[in-house]
Amino acid sequence: MAGSSWDVVLGPTTEYIKSCLKGDKSLIDFCVDDEKIRKVIENYLENHKIKSKIHWKQNEISNQKRIEGNQKYKEKNYAECLNLYTESIFYAESDGECLPLAYANRSLVLQHMGYTSESLSDVNLALSTGYPQKKLGPLILRKAKCLLQLGLLEDAKQVLNDFSQESYAKDFMPLIKKELVVIEKMETDKVKPDIKDINLPEPLGGSNINFKSASKYLNVMYTKEKGRHVLATELINVGDVLFVEKPFGCVFFEEVCPACGKQSVAPIPCDKCLEVFYCSLNCKNNFWKTVHQFECGFHDLFKSVGIAHLGMRILFVTSSTYRDLRKQLENISRTKQHYTDGVISYNSSNTYDLVYNLVTNIEKYEESDLIQYILTALLLALYIRNHTSYFDVCPDDNNANFKILVSILWRHIMQLICNGHAISNVLLKNPVKFKVYEEVDTRVGTAIYPSASMMNHSCEPSIINSFYGNVLVVTAAKQIKKGEEVFNCYGTHARRMKRSKRQEILSSQYFFQCKCDACTQDIDVLEKYTAFKCLTCKGPKVHLKDKLKDLVCMDCGENSKVSDVLSNEENLIYSLLEEGDKLIQQDANLALKKFLQSWFLGRKIFYKFHKDLSFAADQVAKCFAILEDYERCTAFLKCCALSVEERFGSISLEYANDLINLGDSTTMHCSTIKTNDARMLRIKGLEYYKKAEKIVSLLLGSANHKLKEIEQKKEILQTLLA
Repeated sequence: MAGSSWDVVLGPTTEYIKSCLKGDKSLIDFCVDDEKIRKVIENYLENHKIKSKIHWKQNEISNQKRIEGNQKYKEKNYAECLNLYTESIFYAESDGECLPLAYANRSLVLQHMGYTSESLSDVNLALSTGYPQKKLGPLILRKAKCLLQLGLLEDAKQVLNDFSQESYAKDFMPLIKKELVVIEKMETDKVKPDIKDINLPEPLGGSNINFKSASKYLNVMYTKEKGRHVLATELINVGDVLFVEKPFGCVFFEEVCPACGKQSVAPIPCDKCLEVFYCSLNCKNNFWKTVHQFECGFHDLFKSVGIAHLGMRILFVTSSTYRDLRKQLENISRTKQHYTDGVISYNSSNTYDLVYNLVTNIEKYEESDLIQYILTALLLALYIRNHTSYFDVCPDDNNANFKILVSILWRHIMQLICNGHAISNVLLKNPVKFKVYEEVDTRVGTAIYPSASMMNHSCEPSIINSFYGNVLVVTAAKQIKKGEEVFNCYGTHARRMKRSKRQEILSSQYFFQCKCDACTQDIDVLEKYTAFKCLTCKGPKVHLKDKLKDLVCMDCGENSKVSDVLSNEENLIYSLLEEGDKLIQQDANLALKKFLQSWFLGRKIFYKFHKDLSFAADQVAKCFAILEDYERCTAFLKCCALSVEERFGSISLEYANDLINLGDSTTMHCSTIKTNDARMLRIKGLEYYKKAEKIVSLLLGSANHKLKEIEQKKEILQTLLA
């Protein structure tokens, strides 16, 4: 919540509560009953309600955007044209011609850009929202063409035959007959439909009747020392699928569909506000029923409260009215469990039960923090009561029920701080630009996965998380023996972060001191990859524990001190990297000089696998790629790959990513040299891709998007080698 408009309210209100709170009155009772606090929060809500009015539809703007899009279409600037048509759709009111006209126009540009499925979807949306009958001919033909391109021949034939019976089809009969001939030929050639659906993997051994969404070879255990944790009941190998879990609730950021987390080049907006868009009509309709009917128009409010927004989402997923929520709470009260040491069942028929019983750590927080989270819960509860229909059907004693709502929201907010799970997916940067884009692994949202939350933390985890939309798939990253614990990582990975920083984060957010192998061994795992170079044997020289100026070589044992000269050279390396980073977008040549200086100096004083020496090499490679010198780019990428393989292992996604980069650079290098040499490079590029493919397939499964990307790149090289 840091830096939001809500913080401006939180600070002074927290101080007011601390100065007034006396006696035995609970924090929730005081905050709910105090008139001054309530007024401050209700005024904050009213201000958001007033601001939300600027986010409604306007046909005038929609028309203007469509006209601008038409001009870009004439100029064949399809990427900008698509953006303008999408804006036109967003601003169009749900009745009248603006909306269907915008959908129809967007379907045309999507077809030109090769997005056939999306074009077909827009045609159907134009038809369902009232596209003018006098203009239907070209639109129906476009629908038939899309169906043909997707291999749906019977559907295309049906559309054309139905169209031919209409009175307004007379002028289009030659085109209809032409398309029917095309269908006959395609039927003879047995064209297969273009199927894009991805099947989710199955957990190892099938589903677990005692552990929801988990492999049959896992158990939830309980001990007083560890609490609930996960053990393997059989040998688990690298790549085995351990969890396939849909989120109980999730909040996505603006770049993706709020219902499923997918990115779309042809988003479908909410009928009322401008802030939410979907990848499909199905997502739109389902999300309205369960969530968005309660949130529409207050997007900025929910952004201001951060992860607390997900706490409210959990309520809406659980219940559509307060009465429903009370029933859920009564069921939980009746089935409340008291754990004893041993195997426990974690497969309640009521999934909310699993969420409700996640740890909160409430007793470990400072009073100021607790007050701020209660105030945020009160804000959301007042929003629910005053601005939604959630409380319309409510039992008697409204104030008591309102306090229950505040306490439940508060509970979920506290749970999410230590159980919220970041969702990351590959997003396309500038995805509409003629399918030439950069793929970026991006955090797209936060979710709650009750079963996966049962895993304890280790700074060297035994699993890897990946996502199919919003579905979490957990696979084994290493062999796990029967009876061993299965560990997740709560963001503090030993090969990315120093032990002192890891311990600080885990203590402040999760309230425990980590005692995993990486945290208890004498030398921190990352020390080796932040080490100086031993001048005697070239091995890694690391800091002695608690002695910042003393160094010892991990290979030959030589001791030395960190000299002023060494410190100055180290500082210069980081200054050069910073300067290069500022220059790279404006002047790649100048940035290259800075990065090369830092790399050469790094080679002089850093251990060969130092993570920042690898980073400098990566930046040098990036500059050479910008300057289209792919031979040198490839040479520096090889340095990166060697370092990453040493640090993360030969079976790691980090190494696979570097192999993909090497394949890409080698492929680009092929296009700049003579035929014979190019052939050898293509073979080498293919080797890089095949090696990466093996790793990704093992760790993430055969349906993962990254694997499909590698397959496409392999096909290009194989075609050139044929």
